[in-house]
Amino acid sequence: LFEFAPAGWLAALGQLRPDDRVWMIDADLSATVTTSTDKVIYVDDPEPWLAMIELQANWDGDLPYDLIRRHSLLLHRHRLPVSCAVILMRPEANSSGMIGHFPQRNPLGSPWDFPFTVFRVWEQPVDTFLKGPLGLLPFAPISQIDRADAPRVKSIIQGRLATEATRSQRDVLRAALVQLLALRYDKQEIAFWSDMMATLDISKTDLAEMFREEGRLE
Repeated sequence: LFEFAPAGWLAALGQLRPDDRVWMIDADLSATVTTSTDKVIYVDDPEPWLAMIELQANWDGDLPYDLIRRHSLLLHRHRLPVSCAVILMRPEANSSGMIGHFPQRNPLGSPWDFPFTVFRVWEQPVDTFLKGPLGLLPFAPISQIDRADAPRVKSIIQGRLATEATRSQRDVLRAALVQLLALRYDKQEIAFWSDMMATLDISKTDLAEMFREEGRLE
């Protein structure tokens, strides 16, 4: 989804840039350490910099430590300033530690802070995702949405998928929508959105196999 709209995500984080000045690059960290940060956003400003963005659906007490590690590896690898942002996709991923900085005690000198941006999807206006690039669309149903507004949101998503996305893009966006809806809604509520996925066959995907395996275990 970030590759669909790196400039759109940067704008959502308060850094508006033209599309031709923002793109994804390989983080090139896999040879050094196992990390979920496989790609980062390159911002072609007069003084270029990188945006490292982490998506979180569940609480992770190790995340602040992982951010420092990945930040340091990116600095060492690319020798560019690196900004960090954490995208929390549901309240279950939130914690008292998600305050935008990670205080560091330093017995040999002055204490210091490791700063990072916290972006809580459920607190963002739904139009941030509805009116942005296609890559932001699947996040609309899990943003700050009033249930009475759901039909309008659904209609806009359907319309944009039909008129702006290629067939392959629609499949990717609908598959993402399936997974994101499961973060917030129960079975009955998901059924309301289900006709947007009517042409998507996920029966042979890893996601479907995971659901089948969980069903067998249950």
